[in-house]
Amino acid sequence: MSKLLENIFRSVNIALVNELAILADRMGIDIWEVVDAAATKPYGFMRFEPGPGMGGHCLPVDPFYLTWRAREFHMSTEFIELAGKVNQQMPYYCVERIERALNDATKPVKGSKIGILGVSYKGGVGDTASPRPCGSWSCWPSAARSSPTMTRSCPPCPSSASRAHHWTRSPPPMPSCS
Repeated sequence: MSKLLENIFRSVNIALVNELAILADRMGIDIWEVVDAAATKPYGFMRFEPGPGMGGHCLPVDPFYLTWRAREFHMSTEFIELAGKVNQQMPYYCVERIERALNDATKPVKGSKIGILGVSYKGGVGDTASPRPCGSWSCWPSAARSSPTMTRSCPPCPSSASRAHHWTRSPPPMPSCS
């Protein structure tokens, strides 16, 4: 249960900052400035940053395991499920932001070259080919509908920097959570 608590804590806080990122974007506020300012407060604030979703095996799976298990005890874990819903929508939001940026630059999505950086399942890990999915993997299916040429890479990871992967039309197989 302690591992579940840790992962659910992260999932819920990632969902919170992801939802605030969407709101801040609509309000014309820089979410990174907001997070930086909040991090100056010494009253228990823990820094979480918005992103395209959650990666690894634990974060995308463990909270939903607990919600399933809670049903056996006639309990609904709505807060945990809502966090999962918010985090699962982030790849679509990220693709929407990419499309908007291209439109603002008067460039079509079709034929554009898009780089996805940071494809290891967590920071400081050079494992970009493992079966552990990362949040940015999830952006591919939504973006692919518009036929851009996409490149993935994780520059901080030495094993990835020398071998960027280029996708056109068909993505590589999506890593599984099992």
